[in-house]
Amino acid sequence: MPDGIPDYELDDVLELTTADQVAAIGNLARFRILETLSVRAATVTQLAAEHDLLKGSASHHLKTLAAAGLVRVVRTAKVRGGTERYWGRVARTFDVAPTNPAHGRRGLLLRTVTEDLDAAPPEAEQQLLVTRLRLDAAAYQRLSEQIAALVSAAEADQSPDAPIANLTVALYRTSAVPHRSQDDDDRARS
Repeated sequence: MPDGIPDYELDDVLELTTADQVAAIGNLARFRILETLSVRAATVTQLAAEHDLLKGSASHHLKTLAAAGLVRVVRTAKVRGGTERYWGRVARTFDVAPTNPAHGRRGLLLRTVTEDLDAAPPEAEQQLLVTRLRLDAAAYQRLSEQIAALVSAAEADQSPDAPIANLTVALYRTSAVPHRSQDDDDRARS
C-alpha cells in the first residue's frame, strides 16, 4: 500500500446524488467505517473489532453504506469452509452534487465530523481554524482552487505507517448579498 493508497482499486470521486447517500455518511459509526476503508479493505469482523461494534451492528452499517452505493465487496477469501467478504469504498472522495435533494443539509456531514473531533483524545494534535472572509467571485474561486491543490498535495504525501489525520474543509457563502456592519452604515451616513 504505497503512499497511503488502499489495497484495492477505487475511483477518485463519487458525486452523491441522493439524500440517502448523504444520510448514510451522516452517522459516526459509518463515517469511521469509511475512514478505515480509505486505507484498507476489511471484513465485518475486522470493522466490528476496530470500532468496538457488535458484529451485527457493523454488518448493518455496511449494508446501509452498500445500499447507498458507497462501499462494495472488493475481494473474497475462503475461511473454514466459508467465504469472507472484504469491503472497500467506491471512491476516495465523496462530493455532494448541487442537484442532490440533501445539498442544503450538508451540515449533517459536518455534525458527524464534529462528533468525531469531540471523541478524539485531548492530547491528540488538532488544529481548528474558523474565519469569515469577504471575497469577490474571483478570489473565492482562487481560494477554492488553492484548497483543492493543498488537499491533493497532502494526499500525495501520505505514508501507510503514519497515524491517521482527518481533514475537513468547508468553504461556503452565507449569502449572495454582502452583510453590512453597523460601522459600514455609520460611514455611509457621514
